[in-house]
Amino acid sequence: MKLSLAVVATISALGLAASPATAQPGPMAGAAGGAAATVKLKDVKINDFASCAFTADTPGYLTSGKIAASGKIGACGPVPDKCRLQTAIMLGPVSTIAHKDTGWGQCKGNNKLVYNCADKVHKRTFYTESVMQIEWRGQYASKILHSPSVELYCG
Repeated sequence: MKLSLAVVATISALGLAASPATAQPGPMAGAAGGAAATVKLKDVKINDFASCAFTADTPGYLTSGKIAASGKIGACGPVPDKCRLQTAIMLGPVSTIAHKDTGWGQCKGNNKLVYNCADKVHKRTFYTESVMQIEWRGQYASKILHSPSVELYCG
C-alpha cells in the first residue's frame, strides 16, 4: 500500500493516527475470506529529515482454524537510510502468538502472519501490533501501533 505524503500528512493532521486504538471490535472477514480490512496508520519520523508511514491491520479469518494479520511499511519521505518493521498477532492483552520481522534494510515491504489456532472452542481477543524503527544518519526513531482488537473463535 503506497500513500502519498499529502495523504499521510492529512491523516496525521486530523489526528486519526495520533494514538493506538482502544479495544473495539473491527469488521471480520468470513471463514473463507481474507484478513479483515480495518487498518490503522501511523508515521514515525526523525524531525523533518526522514519518515515512514506504517500499518497494523485487524486480525481476521484466513480459513477455518487460521487467523491472519499483517503490518506494512507505507510511504516514506524523505526516505530514511534503513528501516525495520516487526509485526505480531497478539492474544489477549500481552501474549504474542505469531511474529515476523523485516530486518534492517530498505524501507519497503510487509509482514504477513498466520496463526494456526490451538483452541478452536473458545472466543478470544486478538489484535495486531506493529513496531516501526527508522535510522537516518546515525539517529534512530521508533513507534508502536496496535490495530483495533477483535473477538474471534479460532475454528
